[in-house]
Amino acid sequence: MSSVPSRRRPTEDNRGDLPLIGAVHRGHHAVNDVDLSAGQWGLDLLKDAILSAYSHKAASIDMGMDKSLLTRQLAGDGHLSVRRVFVLPDYVLDSWAGRIKTRFGADDKAARLERAMELIEKGRSMLIAEASK
Repeated sequence: MSSVPSRRRPTEDNRGDLPLIGAVHRGHHAVNDVDLSAGQWGLDLLKDAILSAYSHKAASIDMGMDKSLLTRQLAGDGHLSVRRVFVLPDYVLDSWAGRIKTRFGADDKAARLERAMELIEKGRSMLIAEASK
């Protein structure tokens, strides 16, 4: 008899193990008939924001997961935690928010220009402070 305890094999039927937030894993059955692909646009916009403003590798490190898991979750397979998303840098989240606003036609060009001017002024102040040291 072996001294190593045998490990139980995970059961295939995990229907009661549904995530609280986010998409249902493709291996799970939804509690009710909800078209989960209807919300894929939000994950697609997040993926675009990550790839344009950051990097997939850096995002996965910041979010505490490996790249393949992040890829699967952004594709709608599994549960992408809001808590993990909100550890991304503000400029990534700003990019995502901008993409969402554009999708719904709520993109305010004047507000974007004002924000850009604020950032330029902040950068100028930081540059002056560094140069005077």
